[in-house]
Amino acid sequence: MNPKTEHVQCNYCSSTKSTLLFPDFDLAPAGDRGVVRCSECGQVYRDIRLTAEAMMEVYAAWEYPDLGRDWIEGRKNVFRPYVAMLDSFRQTGRVLDVGAGFGFFLAACREAGWIPDGIEPSGQCRQFAESELGIGLSSEPLEAGVFEPNTFDLVTFWNVLSQVADPRQTLRHARDLLRPGGAMGIRSPNAAFHIGMRKTLNAMGRIVPPIRALDHTVFHLYAFDVHTITRLLGDVGFAECRVAPAELSWTTAHDAASNRIKRLVVQVVEGMARGVYALTAVRYLYSS
Repeated sequence: MNPKTEHVQCNYCSSTKSTLLFPDFDLAPAGDRGVVRCSECGQVYRDIRLTAEAMMEVYAAWEYPDLGRDWIEGRKNVFRPYVAMLDSFRQTGRVLDVGAGFGFFLAACREAGWIPDGIEPSGQCRQFAESELGIGLSSEPLEAGVFEPNTFDLVTFWNVLSQVADPRQTLRHARDLLRPGGAMGIRSPNAAFHIGMRKTLNAMGRIVPPIRALDHTVFHLYAFDVHTITRLLGDVGFAECRVAPAELSWTTAHDAASNRIKRLVVQVVEGMARGVYALTAVRYLYSS
């Protein structure tokens, strides 16, 4: 086995029994490991992955060659509705964003009167947040104890929780930083949607191979659906969990320029997602 990879068991129930959904031929050339579903509890995860140390090296060294203006504006706009939605939890006024990226969510929070703190391993992201937005971000991991317990109204994970090595322990650390009655905000790809979409595209691709190029499904270290995320949050001490579709940004590529066709596609996809949400009455995790 590659010294920078590891085999893991289910993070939720510790079972080693699973069903292979999609093989990862890059890390497991034999095709016997990859994205799996736990046979005991249903959690979807990668049973082969880079070690936590190797992943942190990747995140710390990650650089975007270009940051398109449309992308920047899209990222700013996508967070504003959440700032307004989460305002009801404000008491101390302090918010911590874990995996803060370029700092757009925290900048929107500051505009609304919050006191922002953030954690981000990427040097490029921290530099951008500091120089362009005036937001200082820590490079220390959540478990390093940089922040005092019971001090934040709100801790957020925007497309981050599915990428951490140990979601259960990460959520416990985050919970300890919240004041009594504080809240957690999470956005993550919806496993139910992404699994169904990839299976559909794989089947269609066997008949028409170019269709495979349309596969933009996302599977990080973990993939949550409404059941697995609410169960996990309940187990680490959260009393309530509200789940809903997320707003989509106009562009998804950092160097992509927006145009009418892209905007139309986003509107159609978002409309379909909200239609399914309404018709099925399934309260999915903020999906992307």
